[in-house]
Amino acid sequence: MKRERARRAGVAARFAFAAAVIACILWRKIDPGELAVRLRGIDPRLFAACGLGYGLLFVFSAFRWQALVFVHGIRVRYGSLLRFCLIGAFFNNVMPGSMGGDILKAWYCAKVDRSRQEAAVGSVFADRIVGFLSLFAIGFFGLAVNLGAPGLRQASQIFVALFLAICLGLAFLSRRDLLAKLPFARRILDRGTLGDHLRRLYDSLQIYRARPRAVARALGISCLMQLVFIVVLLGIARSLGMRGVAYRHLLLLMPLIGTIAAVPVTPSGWGTMEWAFVYFFPALGVTAEQALALDLATRALTISWGLVGGVLYAVPPRQTAGCTASLN
Repeated sequence: MKRERARRAGVAARFAFAAAVIACILWRKIDPGELAVRLRGIDPRLFAACGLGYGLLFVFSAFRWQALVFVHGIRVRYGSLLRFCLIGAFFNNVMPGSMGGDILKAWYCAKVDRSRQEAAVGSVFADRIVGFLSLFAIGFFGLAVNLGAPGLRQASQIFVALFLAICLGLAFLSRRDLLAKLPFARRILDRGTLGDHLRRLYDSLQIYRARPRAVARALGISCLMQLVFIVVLLGIARSLGMRGVAYRHLLLLMPLIGTIAAVPVTPSGWGTMEWAFVYFFPALGVTAEQALALDLATRALTISWGLVGGVLYAVPPRQTAGCTASLN
């Protein structure tokens, strides 16, 4: 009971923090009338085309996940993975946690092969890690092409600092001997069945160290996915009349903003992403209202495609997920 109350209090605190950040932005930075004008002036045709382009991200995401699932010998039909990704997007929008969609994706794939549940869950964790690596790969490319760009020096410094912090964290997590020295980690691993599941999950992630080709393929797909997303975002910016934003600027800013929004302090990055847009984009000569309009328009596409996942969740397929384990 105490744990449940603590969990609910934590969720409520995250919602409250997100609401406070958004309220602060609206109060201190935004003219509501100007924001409304920007949103009403959006080019509907170009925005609709961007919406279709946004759907391509799920196509790439399913291919990336498939490359990582196959490492464990779990043969999953591409169509099933695409469906899982869309359903995951729906739950990322409606669940208070930051990984609700990932949990649903892992559950869908794990339930069709009970003997490899940890492997299925591990593939989702690996998918998230590869996504972060691709963000940093694109971000460092953006760092290179924006050297000397006025206004982006601070963004570059923050990006490098985040990269170093996450690399240190991943290096620590990859060392089982270091993790075992932490008191709370030992207590968790000693909890019978739960500890056994966590050990198998950890081992399922270690297998990727012996499969560099599969990881490289997933990383390549993920980088292509990030580049397509930046094209979509540039199209949204153009539909809002933002002419000062160039593709090369987004190569740096979007990996930076994506990394900040992924920090699990608010539900689905609400508040933190809005702050990042309003904080970093004015360096490109746009107003705070334009920056927030760009964020909200992008959010609208995310929510719209999440609703597609909601329909797929409500109308299950005639056959079960379509995942079978390889005998090899």
